[in-house]
Amino acid sequence: MGPAETFRDQLDAATSTLAAAGVESAGVDAEWLLAGLLGVGRVEVRLRLAAGRAVVEIADTGIGIPAAEREHLFQRFFRTSNAQTIKGTGLGLTVAKAIAEGHGGSVSFESTEGVGTTFRVELPLLDELEQAA
Repeated sequence: MGPAETFRDQLDAATSTLAAAGVESAGVDAEWLLAGLLGVGRVEVRLRLAAGRAVVEIADTGIGIPAAEREHLFQRFFRTSNAQTIKGTGLGLTVAKAIAEGHGGSVSFESTEGVGTTFRVELPLLDELEQAA
């Protein structure tokens, strides 16, 4: 497997993790989602180019992240107090961030408790990486 395939697989893992977290947080029932019928929430995935970077945004209308807990969000095994009933191990965001940073990118987020969260994965385009080398 070459570097391009590895990058694609890791990007897929990172964005899938964030999208799955959004689906759980928004309270979207997986069976309803597969049937094309949304439950109580909504998840949007957007891709755009900005300043030599690919930007993937995953936005949900879920439970949001309590302000006092945001600084801990990317720590291994951390689970927010309002997500204790949602399946998970507390590793997904840590892994997604490590993948993005391993490719010269970043993960950031904006959140309002009770309204939802938007995660943003930014990665340099291949041309930018080649110029930096």
